[in-house]
Order: sequence, then structure tokens, then C-alpha cells
Amino acid sequence: MFSLLGQNGAGKSTLIKVLTTYLYPTSGSVIMLGKDIYHEAAAIRPHISCVAQNTSIDMYLSVTENMMFQSKLYEVNRWLLDHDIPFLGIEIIQPTLEDVFIRLTGENGREVC
Repeated sequence: MFSLLGQNGAGKSTLIKVLTTYLYPTSGSVIMLGKDIYHEAAAIRPHISCVAQNTSIDMYLSVTENMMFQSKLYEVNRWLLDHDIPFLGIEIIQPTLEDVFIRLTGENGREVC
């Protein structure tokens, strides 16, 4: 885990877009997990996650529905989603997985994000 800090316009968002394979570098290369992100983006994406200051959570869907929606967007294997939730460090919200996101407490909402 890391934090990226810098002044406005310093390139923080651009760097994150490159590291998450949404944007390819205009020069140079990035090697992540031993793979070039330009040539092997599909192999790297399942291993990357990014929690932004403002999230794209639908407040009126349940936690499970949000996770399923996001997993489809990022092509996360359904088996991984079903089997890896206990290892994500969010066991404390297991009873609330079917709750609508807007009803979660601040702490549980941050855990899900």
C-alpha cells in the first residue's frame, strides 16, 4: 500500500492512470509484477486495485450488488469474488453484504471501498 502526494498538476492522476493501465505511457515503460503494462495489461489488471478519494459506489445498490457490478466492469472472475471476500480484510461487514450501501456506517463504508 502506498500514498501518492503532490501539488495540483504534478501528474498524480496521470501516474495512477498509467499504473492501472487506463492510460499508456507516451515514453518509457512500466514493469509491474515482472510484466510490461503496455504489452501485458490484461494479465496485470486483476492484481491492481485503487481506492480514490471519491468512489464510484452506487449508494442505492447493496454491497454485494456494487461488488458484482464493479467486478464485471473490471472483468474479475466470479469465482475469485466469491472465494476471496474473506481474505480482503472486510470480514466485519459480512452481515451487511445485502444492506444498501447508503445505510452502512462510515467505517464499514470505507472498508468496502
